Amino acid sequence: MITKDFLKAEDRFNQLIYHTVVRDTKKTDSEIVGSLILMHGFGESSDFFLEPAINYALNGLDVHLIDLRGFGQSSGPRCGRLTIKEI
Repeated sequence: MITKDFLKAEDRFNQLIYHTVVRDTKKTDSEIVGSLILMHGFGESSDFFLEPAINYALNGLDVHLIDLRGFGQSSGPRCGRLTIKEI
């Protein structure tokens, strides 16, 4: 199952952060071995990791993908206008 939603950032920017959860719904809670967060690099988005996330989920992990502020579907100035320190 792939669930996509927006989280409101509780920081000085109060912008929306795009969040995707990938989980194998055929597995029970006791069969889930852990959680994994995949974070994209500079100039990318979380969509880049969707296929690996599916593979991890099929192997018993809950996978969370997050677009940083200004990247992918998250709100904020696009990456070309920010420095890495500002992200």
